[in-house]
Amino acid sequence: MYNRGSGVSEADGRNGGLTPETAYDGIADVTTFYQTPIEFYGNSSAAGQKDAADTTVPLAGVLDPNGVIRKVAASGTWIHLPPVDGGIGPENGMRTRFPVFPMHVEGNTAWKEIKAFQAVELTGDTAMSSLIREEATGARFELTFANGHAHTLQIDGHSLVTALKYEGDQAEFTTSIDNGHDHMVTIRRVQDGMFEMISLDPEEPHRLLALTDSVTVFDDNAGPNGAPEPEPEGGSAGGVIPAGLTEFMDQMINTTETMKARIAELEERLADQGSTSDNCAEMSDVKDMLQTITSAVVAE
Repeated sequence: MYNRGSGVSEADGRNGGLTPETAYDGIADVTTFYQTPIEFYGNSSAAGQKDAADTTVPLAGVLDPNGVIRKVAASGTWIHLPPVDGGIGPENGMRTRFPVFPMHVEGNTAWKEIKAFQAVELTGDTAMSSLIREEATGARFELTFANGHAHTLQIDGHSLVTALKYEGDQAEFTTSIDNGHDHMVTIRRVQDGMFEMISLDPEEPHRLLALTDSVTVFDDNAGPNGAPEPEPEGGSAGGVIPAGLTEFMDQMINTTETMKARIAELEERLADQGSTSDNCAEMSDVKDMLQTITSAVVAE
C-alpha cells in the first residue's frame, strides 16, 4: 500500500467499498490505516467480530499502486483482535488494548495528584477545588496606607486550609515590618474565599485589602474587595452630609437661576436699545446677587 495522507485516500466520496470508484485510494496514517490482508484473519466474517469500541470497518477495499483492489482490515491497535487464521487466539478474539500502567507509578506523587484532579473533575466538588487552589497559592493582603506607611501580610496555603479551613475559624499572623514596626493581625474566615481582619495589635487605622485574586475581604467600611472608600471632600467623617448643607445648596441653585434670567433679560434689552445709563440700576441688582452667592460660599 502507499500512504496518500488524510483527505486524499478518501476523496471523491471513497468509503472503502469494493469497487474502483469507492475503494480507498491508498492509505492514511490516521483516517484510513487499512493494510492488513483480510486473509490474515481467515475470512471477512472473522474480521467482523470486533468490540463496539473498535470504530473501524471490519473489511475495506484499498487500491494498491497499480490500481488493484485489495481486501484489507484495519492495521491499528484493536480492542479485541479477530481470531487469526490457523486457530491462533481465542474464539472471540484476543484483547490487545488494556489500561495497564507500570508498577513503579503506584505511590508516585505525580500519580496521586492526577488521581486527585480526576476526582475533582468527576465529582464537580467546587469546595475541594477551592481548597486545592488556596493551598497552592496562599493569600496575600495589604494593610492599607495609614500614618505614612502600609504593611503586607502573607498567609501560606497550608494555614489557609488548616487554621482557617472553616467559616468562623480565626488565627493570628504577623505583618511585614514597615515604618519600624509590625502588627499581630487576627484574621477570620467569613465564608468561602472571604476573610476579615478582626483585631490589630498595636492598633492603627489600617484596613485590610486583598492582593490575591482568589480571595476577597469583608469590611463594612470599605469598598470593593476591601479597598477603602475615598474620604469626602472637607473631611466629613463617613461621608455624612453636614446639617443645613442641602438647604444651602438649594438656595444657591435658586439664586443662580434667578441671576441667569436677569442677565438674559439685560442682554436682550442692550441688543434692542443699546447701552444706556438707565441699565445701571439693573446691573447693580445682578452684582448684589453675585455678592450674595460669594458671601454664602465663604461663610460655609
